[in-house]
Amino acid sequence: LGKENNCSMIFDHFGFSIQDKVTKHVLLTGRSHSGLYPIPGVAASFSPPNKAADHEVAYLGQQVKFSLWHSRLGHPTNEVVHSMLKSASLPPIVDSHPHICQYCLSGKMHSLPFPTHHNKAVTPFHRIRSDVWGPSPYKSFQRYRHIVTFIDEFTGFSWIYPMFAKSEVFTHFMKFYAFVVNQFSVVIKYFQSDGGGEYVSN
Repeated sequence: LGKENNCSMIFDHFGFSIQDKVTKHVLLTGRSHSGLYPIPGVAASFSPPNKAADHEVAYLGQQVKFSLWHSRLGHPTNEVVHSMLKSASLPPIVDSHPHICQYCLSGKMHSLPFPTHHNKAVTPFHRIRSDVWGPSPYKSFQRYRHIVTFIDEFTGFSWIYPMFAKSEVFTHFMKFYAFVVNQFSVVIKYFQSDGGGEYVSN
């Protein structure tokens, strides 16, 4: 109310007053009642300059957009907002851009966004990513049903090993590690998997 109409409001134990921020003129006053501050239907205390106190006046506020009603009413669905505005005889003002509430999207997320990853590989075999797939619904010509992949993050090169069972994962990892050490004279600094348990299970 204050932001949209460029006015300030003062509340105390006895009542409230609304004041124009530019002219400092008191626009409206009212008394408190049982802890509430009802706005009087007739502004007897409103006395514009050079006007009589009993002069009929009308209060003009900015038309509130749909997105603001959505926030004020506690982020309900669009149908609920339309229904409430209709019951109060208030015309909904459609936003110039499609209304997408970021708070509603965040509230519906199952997990928080992943943090920005700054630790990137700077040399070949700095970080190796591995994943295991299977079992396949069909066996290969050699009767394999699983595969394990090793991907170098820096170069993007991939190594794929077929397997008969997931229990062979660690054996193929040791073969791949020996291949890297013997062929490239480097060691793998970081190894990343999806945490499926293939590298820790017996």
